[in-house]
Amino acid sequence: MKKLLLAVCLGFVFMAWGCATAPQGELEYKNFLVHYDGLKDKKPIFKAIEKTNAEVIYDYENFSTMAVKVPLKKSAEKIQAYFEKVDGVVYVQPDQIELMH
Repeated sequence: MKKLLLAVCLGFVFMAWGCATAPQGELEYKNFLVHYDGLKDKKPIFKAIEKTNAEVIYDYENFSTMAVKVPLKKSAEKIQAYFEKVDGVVYVQPDQIELMH
């Protein structure tokens, strides 16, 4: 009986450990700075954002730039190339942190 109880307890421990370490398949995200022509309409840009299931983190209207969070279902280079083809977009760059010493 003790061996059966020990086997059941160990089974639960290994099962819980296996579930905890299994990959969850979460999407990866990458942030981009989308620089746009401030004189043109932003509707095509918002359509592209909606089409890629991205979200606007912040719109820097004074600089004609948007910070956009994009789920990476494709490579970052393909997403960047897609946004660069959108009407009104001047250029796109990956968001990054610059450390100043």
